[in-house]
Amino acid sequence: MKDLITVGLDGTLQSLSAALWAAREAELRKARLRLLHAWIQLGPEPAGAPSEEAEEHYWPHRITDEAQASVASSHPDLPVDVSLVRGDPVDALAQAAEESDLLVLGSRGLGAAARFTLGEIGLELVTRTAVPTILVRAQLIHVPVRAPRNGELLRSIPTRRRCDP
Repeated sequence: MKDLITVGLDGTLQSLSAALWAAREAELRKARLRLLHAWIQLGPEPAGAPSEEAEEHYWPHRITDEAQASVASSHPDLPVDVSLVRGDPVDALAQAAEESDLLVLGSRGLGAAARFTLGEIGLELVTRTAVPTILVRAQLIHVPVRAPRNGELLRSIPTRRRCDP
């Protein structure tokens, strides 16, 4: 046992749900959690003084920081590592999976035709690694409208938490 669970992040609601699922599993297994985001840089950075938005690692840090904050709020004592990899996400996740006991990814729940046309990183990784891979769909998060008063019952409204990449 390597006592490490790796979750792939891409800034979507599905990957945030995967991170929270993986955090719970890591806590149950008394394992470390690794939040991994990999990206391919499509072009050179703009010339001149970079602003925060143009900074090379702004979006990768934003994606991992948001996931790390969500994990910390529900699992404050869980050891979490963050890995940022500039390179092909499938290659980075396959390599990380070999160092892990479990790989966790978000899944959009695409139908068979969409998977054939669009492909899905999870489907490719399942064929490339011997490590168990879990695909997690997005969860609805219930947020109370306001705190109840004097035993009053309030209904909660389902909302979707959004991760803006």
